[in-house]
Amino acid sequence: MFEYVKDLNLKPARAYSKRKKTDLIVLHHFAADSSVKAVHEYHLSRGHKGIDYNIVIQLDGEAVWGRGIEYEGGHVLNSGRSSGMNQRSIGIACQGNFQERTMTNKQKETLMKVIFDCIRIFPTINSIIGHKEVKNTACPGKFFPLDEAKEQLLDLRKENVITTTIKLDRLLRLRMKYLRGDDVKAVQAELNKRGFDVKGIDGIFGPNTKAAVIDFQKSNRLLVDGIVGKQTITALGGQWIQ
Repeated sequence: MFEYVKDLNLKPARAYSKRKKTDLIVLHHFAADSSVKAVHEYHLSRGHKGIDYNIVIQLDGEAVWGRGIEYEGGHVLNSGRSSGMNQRSIGIACQGNFQERTMTNKQKETLMKVIFDCIRIFPTINSIIGHKEVKNTACPGKFFPLDEAKEQLLDLRKENVITTTIKLDRLLRLRMKYLRGDDVKAVQAELNKRGFDVKGIDGIFGPNTKAAVIDFQKSNRLLVDGIVGKQTITALGGQWIQ
């Protein structure tokens, strides 16, 4: 799903922590045309683990990884109104100063696509806010398409795009005697819906399903093992109930 996001191989000073909960997106701007690498170096110089944002949308419309989709960010203060938000939110930043300029269509299209894909992977997201809503700042700027981003979440909920229908109580993996069941079928259907072709929704966990799971895991920067367990089913919008 995030195969269009470029990896700049930004090296953290210390290991990032994985989020245990995701129910919020916080939107930011750089307030400048600085490069992603320059922002990463600046955040390192301030003693941070690395760039504070999970994903960045550049002026040319290209999306690049910051910390990555699965990690806690450092994009809001861990005190006051934003206390604890880094541990449960995805921080998305856009290169540029949107207090002074409007966003190009290309950059806006990528921003909305990233937001859409974040919501699909984390259907528990129930709110999108601008940084200024939890801090005395202009970020992400008066010309940032903040209202459009918020409307997208409402629209997706109205259209029932966000679902958590898959409940999994066992690991799904390729075995000599293929696993079968409605849970396999539901996973296959969700993979297909997200563009990872299982070559037939038959409820049988065969080689094609494993290949699709691996592609999904690679695309979403998960542990790549071809097994549908807690991490992968959560990324697919389902529930691990074991």
